[in-house]
Amino acid sequence: AFDDSTAGSLKLMLRSKPGEIVVTLGDDLMVGPLPKDEDFSRSFAIRNEWFMERYSIGHADDRKLGMLQAAFAWLTWPEQLREVPCLVWAGDSASEQLGLRRLLSLIPDHHDVRLVNATSFLHKQNPNIWYRGTFEVTMDKLQNVLDTAEHVPLSPQDQAGYRADWQRILNEDGALRMLQGELLRTVPESYYDEDILQAAYRLEARHGFFKKSARIIGEVIGMGELTVSDSFIEYRVR
Repeated sequence: AFDDSTAGSLKLMLRSKPGEIVVTLGDDLMVGPLPKDEDFSRSFAIRNEWFMERYSIGHADDRKLGMLQAAFAWLTWPEQLREVPCLVWAGDSASEQLGLRRLLSLIPDHHDVRLVNATSFLHKQNPNIWYRGTFEVTMDKLQNVLDTAEHVPLSPQDQAGYRADWQRILNEDGALRMLQGELLRTVPESYYDEDILQAAYRLEARHGFFKKSARIIGEVIGMGELTVSDSFIEYRVR
């Protein structure tokens, strides 16, 4: 899994199956310079500096600790996953799809890797509901996905395609990425500014009334269509 919420639910679901291990490969790859695994120390420093320069210093220590924990997981787990069957949970969010591509670049030509897209499966069951990512799916619905959804095997050709796409995104060397349909796109950091401004306008900020950034962040997230973090929205507000 590529986020703590999904991993926590899976651990509870699989607690009666001691042979199953849930691996969390966190870090929101949607935002910031991407880590380059062949030059990890340098790229981690660049990524951390990017966040330090742009995000609020209020939670800087916690953010760096989270990044270090994620970095350690990415450095250690893929090597251990090379020879064991893997079921990868990756929904229709930029962060998860980026995580999928990065993982497959670190376990090339895996002999038994399968993919589950919970958000797509549940949307097909109920077209009126769309999840922004697997992190929004409740545990009972994840259980339904585990029991009934197809676990799609990824052929060597499929894996090669994901690896090539990861390299493409690395080469684009951007700081913000979005998922448009099935295509991951690198976009300018200002990409969501218009949505943030519209949220501010709805809160009458354009008329000179002071509005706390938390209210604007809540308004943007409340629109339900943006998957960027509240920290990124706060950075763009400031």
